[in-house]
Amino acid sequence: MVLRDIIEARGQHEVTVHFHCAPGVRVTEVRRRGVALCADSPEGPLRVSVSTFGDVHGWQYGADWVSSCYGRREAAPVCRLSARRAGRLELVTVMLPMLAGEAEAVEEVACKNGRAFAVRRGGGVNDLLILGGSQESRAGDYVCRADLAWFSRDPDGHLETVAGVGVQALSAGDFHWQASSHVPSIEARRGDDGWIVDGEPLAAAPSLAGARPLISTARVGR
Repeated sequence: MVLRDIIEARGQHEVTVHFHCAPGVRVTEVRRRGVALCADSPEGPLRVSVSTFGDVHGWQYGADWVSSCYGRREAAPVCRLSARRAGRLELVTVMLPMLAGEAEAVEEVACKNGRAFAVRRGGGVNDLLILGGSQESRAGDYVCRADLAWFSRDPDGHLETVAGVGVQALSAGDFHWQASSHVPSIEARRGDDGWIVDGEPLAAAPSLAGARPLISTARVGR
C-alpha cells in the first residue's frame, strides 16, 4: 500500500500524521524512517513495515483509544510523525508485508521528474516504486509516464510484475508498453510464453520513443 499526503500551508503550522493500529498490534521496531508492526494470527505472526519519506521529525509511538463500534473503546498503539513547516509538505508512506525473519528496507532513490523508492530484501532491489505524472520519469533503467508505477523482481532478480495507475508508458528490462493516452491502470505479469497485460499477450514492443502505441487504450482500459 502506498499513501501520498500533500499539505499546503501559508504560515507556520504543526503537521501530525497519525497511524492508529488495531488492538493487539505490537510496535516491534522504530527506525528513523519507519516502524515495524506485528500481530498474532492462527497462521503465525503477521508483520508489516511502515516507511514514510518527507521533511518530518522521527517516529513516535504510544497508546490511544480506538473504537470498533458505538459505545465501546479499547487502547491500542498509535504511531505519529510530526513537523512544523510553512508551504508545501509531501509525505509518501509505503506499507509492506514482511516475512518472518526477513530483513527489509525501503529507501528513496534518485529519480528524474518524480520520486522513486526501492524495496530491498536480502541485499538486492526487489521492487521499485515511481510517483510521476504526465512527463517521463526515470530512475536508473526504470522509465514511466504514470501517476504511479510499480516494478517487481523475483528473488533471482528477474522482472516478473509491472503495474501502473494513471499510466501511458512503462519500460524496464525486456518489458516495454505504451498507449496513445493515459489509461486508468494496467497490470502485467511474465508468463511462460512472454508478458501478459491485463489478461492479454503483449505485442512486440518498440521503445518508449516509438510513435505508435503498443496497445490501444480500448484494449487495456477497464
